[in-house]
Amino acid sequence: MPDLDIRKLAESIADLLAAYTNQFLSILSRPRSTFAGIFEELDGGRGHRFRNALVYAATSVLIGLCVANFVKLQDSPPGVKPEIAIAVLFVWILVALVLHPCLKVFRARGTMEATLVVFLYVVSTLHLVFIPTLAIVGHLITETRVVLTYHYVVYFGANREDRWAEMSPDTLRKALSEKDLAYLWGIRRESYVKERELEKEGTILPPAPPKESLRLADVPLSPSDRVRVPIEESGLDPPKRTEIPIIGESYQWLLLGIWVFYYLINSAYLAVGLACAHRMSAAMLFGLALVGPLVAIVAFTLLLAIWVGIFLLFPMR
Repeated sequence: MPDLDIRKLAESIADLLAAYTNQFLSILSRPRSTFAGIFEELDGGRGHRFRNALVYAATSVLIGLCVANFVKLQDSPPGVKPEIAIAVLFVWILVALVLHPCLKVFRARGTMEATLVVFLYVVSTLHLVFIPTLAIVGHLITETRVVLTYHYVVYFGANREDRWAEMSPDTLRKALSEKDLAYLWGIRRESYVKERELEKEGTILPPAPPKESLRLADVPLSPSDRVRVPIEESGLDPPKRTEIPIIGESYQWLLLGIWVFYYLINSAYLAVGLACAHRMSAAMLFGLALVGPLVAIVAFTLLLAIWVGIFLLFPMR
């Protein structure tokens, strides 16, 4: 009996995965015919459509969390948590609820349920495609910031709470007098980008000499004032090393381009799906997706400027 139950469970999971994969590939490769088939159902199947879309989106979110964790996507959650999946679904539903009244302005004929169904199918499908793509690109454009935390003081700096905090080391040296040495504090940490400063790999800063034993001009105020030593030859305890992935300066525009491309692909698939759901032109919907955010930003800016102008001209008494 237990073997039979396990077999039935395995078959149910296999059927679910097969149905999910088939729907996933259909939306990617044949969005127009797939959404046309979804909305050819009778009106009595509306609730059924939404339930299927919600199950599909939830499955995509859970698989996406697993993939993000597997490919070690930066800032991805450390594990697959149901509350994260629920939060993502809630955000998607909220966005669709905001989108529907905007479509009604342009005479959309479908229901809010139809907008929800299309949005959940499209966003959850492309979300699953985008995660591994972003992970692959991320590994190519990511640099590493190394933070070394020493057990001893390696240089001195101005107290962040005093008036020297914003000065450069050179300006600080000129401005400091003997009595101002009391404002200096010991710093035990340094950081650098490994790919740009390879010469720092395998070296550390030695302990800074006591500031009281130095002339004012010789007080080390930054790591660049110190001579590094190979860690094997120093005889010192190695500092704590932390590596933080960051986006390289030269790749910021590439990352922005990827996000723009993702937005355009989402807009194109949504235009096709919403055209089937609301009997509208897909080309017009795609155009609205491109122009709409810009118009919204301009309108918001104008309204804010008008409000500020009214407030300045007619201050409240």
